[in-house]
Amino acid sequence: VSTQSTGSSGINAEYGADGLTCVWDISLPSPHVTTFSSVDGSPATCVDYIRSDPDAYMIAVGYLSSVVVLYSIPQNRLVSTLECEAGASQEPVNSVVSHPTNSTVIAGYTDKEIRIFDISTGTLIHHMTTHIEAVTSVTIDASGMYLATVGHDCSLRIWNIEDKTCTQEMTAHQKKYDEAILSVAFHPTQTFIATAGADSTIKLYQ
Repeated sequence: VSTQSTGSSGINAEYGADGLTCVWDISLPSPHVTTFSSVDGSPATCVDYIRSDPDAYMIAVGYLSSVVVLYSIPQNRLVSTLECEAGASQEPVNSVVSHPTNSTVIAGYTDKEIRIFDISTGTLIHHMTTHIEAVTSVTIDASGMYLATVGHDCSLRIWNIEDKTCTQEMTAHQKKYDEAILSVAFHPTQTFIATAGADSTIKLYQ
């Protein structure tokens, strides 16, 4: 089980291997808001709040079965299912992040790729290989200009979202038991990036 703040005050989402994603509003006397179930029983692996339209109260949930599903919290329903391109290997989604200003979400997959989806149309608009091993975490800076990705190849990579080019790459952690970097995050207001690794270290970069 893991939890993720959805970006709205008091709202949190909890997801787990049972395929359930529970939404909570901790400001309420009865905090449980709703629960979404995986359509095919696949474990949920990640979640993010749709930040480009906070009033819509939507979340994107990634699954082991390679799909990303959009859910409406107020309407308590599935909005759309975002699928990989034809012929893709259907590897698990390890991380999903919503763009802060436009209607896209970016997901990182075990097949070394990231995929960019337009949530207004429910379509895949771009995919590319970003690491030589599984992509484990993705995050976007507050301006919406840069994407950071990390993976089990021990590298942290910074991408220009507009032209899809890698602007910086560095070796960030050492591998342990076939795993390397597990998570990455931008600071919300300052020029810092943090990574957490299987080598039991957290590193800060500026």
